[in-house]
This record gives sequence, structure tokens and C-alpha cells, in this order.
Amino acid sequence: MLAEHLPAQCTTFPLDQTAYVSATCESAIEIRRSFAYTTYSIEVKCPITQRTWKVEKRCSAFYKFRELLAEFHARCQDNPMRLIAKSLLHISLPSKLVLDKYGSSTMRKRGKILKKYVWLALDCRSLCYIYPQDKRTVEHTELMELLDAFLQVPVNLRDIRFKEATQTQMDDSCAICTYEYLKEDFAELGKVVVLPCGHCFHRDCVSEWLFSHNTCPMCRQTTDRIAGLFAAQS
Repeated sequence: MLAEHLPAQCTTFPLDQTAYVSATCESAIEIRRSFAYTTYSIEVKCPITQRTWKVEKRCSAFYKFRELLAEFHARCQDNPMRLIAKSLLHISLPSKLVLDKYGSSTMRKRGKILKKYVWLALDCRSLCYIYPQDKRTVEHTELMELLDAFLQVPVNLRDIRFKEATQTQMDDSCAICTYEYLKEDFAELGKVVVLPCGHCFHRDCVSEWLFSHNTCPMCRQTTDRIAGLFAAQS
């Protein structure tokens, strides 16, 4: 069940703490005629491809997204999708302030809050992807579209997939580093990936190859997509 991957407390997110800590968050004041506002530029990383991009938004865009999320939650009949939406609705956003009422210190604090919110949304997007294809509903698609739009996910990264690992795959070893997979490798979404040809690798081992090639490094079969493997929780 997808719900089993949701944390009891949102403080256990973001899932990829290393990437989260190293990600940048910058703010800039923009002036438009008679008013000024702050734009936040937050770096995020795809858990599968390890490609990075920046989410650039005003604080007001976060409130607008939460309004859309609340409307979705109120009418959603798909319980797992409701749980995901609810986990984001419980996260606090910084209060709205007039620009001339705060300085650089306050901007940094607000930036940290918004950065965490963006990364929580990224985790929720990953959780949507591990939901079985045959159980996906119209509401699943709607939530994915809301998250993709909010996170400004590049079009070429919107077709990432997650699959439940088979026992054979979990007992195998990475074809590049030759180390056997550990149980905890499948607890982190996307740490082990599988190509269309069926060959599996540690994400970090195969990433450099896939940056410059569209083939499997083992069999050279054309690779137009990759999927992250995860272990079902018992």
C-alpha cells in the first residue's frame, strides 16, 4: 500500500537528506512599477535521474498551490491520494509580510521554510509514482499534474516510473560496481534503477553513463527511460 510509505511525522521528510542539505535556495527582490516582491529560486533533484532544476516562485504561489490542494483533498475519493495531499496541507508556510517589513535575515528564514516545502512536494510526487498502474484513478492523474506544475518539472522528467523490485532483483548485484544490493538500497526510492532491457544498477553507478549515452552500458540496447525499484513493506 502506498500509505505505508508515508511517514508518521512529516519531520522525517525530505527522504534524500544529503541532496536536500546541499541544494541551494536563493532569493531576489524584483521591482515591477509601483510594487516589489521577492522571488525564491530553489534547487531540486530528480530522485531517479539525479538531474537538477530550479523551482522559481513567489511566496504567494505557494499559498495558491495549497488552496488548489485543499480543494482537491475536499473532493478526492481516492484514499491514498487524499493521504498524500493531507501530508502537504499539514506543512506550515511562512506568514505573508509586506516587503519593507523584513530584511535579509527574515528572507533567509522564509527561504528555508519554502525550500523544505518544495522538497516535501517532490517526495510526495515520488510516492505517487510508486502507486500500481492498475490502481491509478483520474484523481491520481490530477494530483500528479498539480505537483508537476507546482514543481515546474521539466517535460523530459515527467515520465519517471517506479516499480516494485522482484526477489531476484533484490538478490542480484550491480553490474557496474559488482556489489550485492543491500536491503536498505530498496528502502530509498530510486537508489536502484532498472533499464528497459532488464539490467539493474545502483543509480549513482549508472548516472554518469546515462548522461552521455542512451543505451544500456551492459547490452547496448537503446534506453529511453529508467525506473526506480523499491521493496514493498511487509
